[in-house]
Amino acid sequence: MAVEDEPMTEGRMLTLCASAAAKVARSGIRGATGVTMEEIVALTCLAACAGLIHAEGHVAQETKTILNIKEGQGA
Repeated sequence: MAVEDEPMTEGRMLTLCASAAAKVARSGIRGATGVTMEEIVALTCLAACAGLIHAEGHVAQETKTILNIKEGQGA
């Protein structure tokens, strides 16, 4: 299974977001060029889960998966 095919879990989303943030924190704007597409999707999912944006398409599906996991866990 390719990494892109793995379901987006809350933990995976946060790990990818932290990785993207670390790249930018370490190298400034230049670090943004090293952020992967998967990390961008995770950042977008985080923003959608936080209610900051309305997600559509693939990101919306990933966000629903994450939010359903959290509801199922009683969070």
